Amino acid sequence: MRPDMTGMLLGAAALAILVGLLAAGSRSWAAPVIAVAVLVLGAYYIRVLGMQVGLVALLIVTSTVDHFTFAVGPLSLRPEQVAALVALAALAVINLRARSLTWLRPSLSELLLMAWFLIGIISSLLASPDKRLSAKILALIAICSLGFLLPRRLLAGPCSAERIETVTIWLLLVFAAEAAYGSIAYLLHVFGPTISITPNPASGHLSAFGTLWEQNVFGGFVAAGAIAWVYLGPPRFKWASLGLAACVGGLFDSLTRAAWLAAALVGALGGVAPGLRRHIHLRQVGIGGLGSLVVVVATLVVDKLGHYNVLAGQAGGGGGAGLLASLLNVVDLIGRLNQTSPIWSDINADPVFGRGIASFEALHVIDGVPQHVASLPLLVLNDTGVVGLLVFTGFVAVVILRAWSVRGRPIVLGLGQMAIVIAVTNLATETTELMIGWLLVGVLMAACDLAPPAPAAPSQSDAEVRPA
Repeated sequence: MRPDMTGMLLGAAALAILVGLLAAGSRSWAAPVIAVAVLVLGAYYIRVLGMQVGLVALLIVTSTVDHFTFAVGPLSLRPEQVAALVALAALAVINLRARSLTWLRPSLSELLLMAWFLIGIISSLLASPDKRLSAKILALIAICSLGFLLPRRLLAGPCSAERIETVTIWLLLVFAAEAAYGSIAYLLHVFGPTISITPNPASGHLSAFGTLWEQNVFGGFVAAGAIAWVYLGPPRFKWASLGLAACVGGLFDSLTRAAWLAAALVGALGGVAPGLRRHIHLRQVGIGGLGSLVVVVATLVVDKLGHYNVLAGQAGGGGGAGLLASLLNVVDLIGRLNQTSPIWSDINADPVFGRGIASFEALHVIDGVPQHVASLPLLVLNDTGVVGLLVFTGFVAVVILRAWSVRGRPIVLGLGQMAIVIAVTNLATETTELMIGWLLVGVLMAACDLAPPAPAAPSQSDAEVRPA
């Protein structure tokens, strides 16, 4: 690994530690300190990688440190929001100096996304039970969607191919570091500390969330990382198997079945599709799979020795038998399926435009806790109705078609498989209010526009061995 990347990872770890410590202290001055810390880290990244790549690297890091929020009046601040606004301001300054307006020209997918936002505004004005909450959440989603809009604009230019390559290397490192931290925190609990792990509300069994919002987001992220390491790791790292092993281990410790399923489906697709299989380094994948077994076995051992089930611990027993019971627990799955009935009941009066952004959490509160829709398609249907669902589906379709049109580029192929994992996991969760999902797809879109094409296969005449 390049020495400058090592320093960047240490800087990311320092930011994560600072965020955790300030969140634990609950100080009123924590938000400005976090903002300054993001600016300092961004300045360091810009110094190491240059303006454009440094800002994208900052977006990647801050989007993975989103578990804690910091109060700023009635609003809640996360590091990723500071990074996104800083990157947007820097992009505007760069283009103003160049007297260029091309960066304002939207792609078709961006036009559809803006149309969906417009439908969200209309539905919120017409039917939202809490228009202030709708405006707040809509603004949050808009800021997070900068993760989709910024990468291809920041990385454009004469050196765009090199910039995409550097961002890809950095993204792989962050995937591995986040997954490794999640596994370490999970295994450490056997000795007593409860850090970066939390119980599943349905089963009571602890699972890892790393530095991300919750277990499902962590599981989806490291599952995407595992697939990215399969396709993109071996050409860039001699020991890519270590990155793959870290991501698979973190995926197991997330105990997120949707992410397990997504990784399994995309992995199986790579095994049966010849066009994908030839891009897979089977030896590295095999070694990575064996390495991940170390984490899996360690998890099973500590689960027997420690108290990893909160409900079992309350009953006076250990958590030894909790892991299998947690995996077989279907209460949370049934809860997701049962959300379809109240959603349809809510939008029955206006199925065309829905009830407005964040209307479900305004209408459904249990014991003082607002409930959230646990599936992206259901959320879009609830908030923006049938029209919004059609427009958002069009947005997803255009993204897929764009990636498909340049699938011959190796980076696009790898990032595309990663994005499929994100899409599948969002069927069982939703991350529109977080930047991480938007950003991973945004990096894919940047690769579609800026990554170099695949090298042409040598022609028969070039391959001939001519006599002297």
